[in-house]
Amino acid sequence: MNERPNFLCIITDQQRADHLGCAGNSVLQTPNINRIASQGVRFENAFVSNPLCMPARATLFTGRNPRGHHVRTNGIPLSYDVPTMTEALRQSGYRTRGIGKMHLRPFRIPNGMKPEEVDPSEFPESKELWDNELIKELPSPYLGLEKVEFAGGHGSYHFGEYLSWLLKQEPQGKELLQAAAGTPMPNRAEQAWKSALPEELHCSKWVADHTIAFLKGAATQANPFFLWCSFPDPHHPYCPPAPWCDMYEPGSIPLPVRREGELENLPPHFKKIYEEGIKLSGRVAPTRMSDKQLREIMALTFGMVSLLDYHLGRVLDALEEVGLHENTVVVFMSDHGDMMGDHWLLN
Repeated sequence: MNERPNFLCIITDQQRADHLGCAGNSVLQTPNINRIASQGVRFENAFVSNPLCMPARATLFTGRNPRGHHVRTNGIPLSYDVPTMTEALRQSGYRTRGIGKMHLRPFRIPNGMKPEEVDPSEFPESKELWDNELIKELPSPYLGLEKVEFAGGHGSYHFGEYLSWLLKQEPQGKELLQAAAGTPMPNRAEQAWKSALPEELHCSKWVADHTIAFLKGAATQANPFFLWCSFPDPHHPYCPPAPWCDMYEPGSIPLPVRREGELENLPPHFKKIYEEGIKLSGRVAPTRMSDKQLREIMALTFGMVSLLDYHLGRVLDALEEVGLHENTVVVFMSDHGDMMGDHWLLN
């Protein structure tokens, strides 16, 4: 056994702390996440530094809060000059790998700039540069990760190496990702549909497959590893494939926590978000929805969580099969949560 442990960090995107069976959720089925909790420690009093993807992920990589790493909101890149835990591990002899979503630098190039005018090293995760094939892989090393197998985006707008793989498997993959190809929910909840993409082509399976492949190779290596296994789900849009899209009946989902008149007692911009749908970082559509629509969104979100939980179970099984489980620290976490209708807000 290696004296230095391996680290397998499994991170989901925008998953609430109470969207876990082990956290007391009586509807949502997460047997494999529960399995991690039952064999270790579950932190019940942990808080996100900033409830947006990029600031939260920058904190996880650097150990600094947004004041320290300067990523105050989405769209601000984590500077290459800020020390990361991954680079410290790499310099100490760890093999470091990232699989899935990173989102440590922007998904978009600055407004008004053309892709060919942009320095790819400054915007390596930009959707425009990937779409124009100006980037085919993230630089190596990337913020301390020796190699990244990259999956950018969510739902209908995936890009990166996952999309390249998808199009090789299914030339109509981009079309199958779109809402128009799927089945809308009966009450037409926003950003919510049953995906037409087959499960075997879904990003959660792709992330798990590549993670398993790395673990099988790691079993033959002497140096310890740090593996960042990053699932893009259960982030909106809410669009799991069959059979997961039908796993939960919307009527069985408890309604969000909220009370009449609550918005009158909060700062005025919360009411504007609800009534006017003002555009914010991470929020692009009106929040005002019926109870039936909110339940549809939550049912699909639960399906996305159960789907990734299934593939997470495959990763845990592979870790045991290759004999690495006794010397590997497994961490399960999310970058931040989702209001899911609580206090009249979404995302």
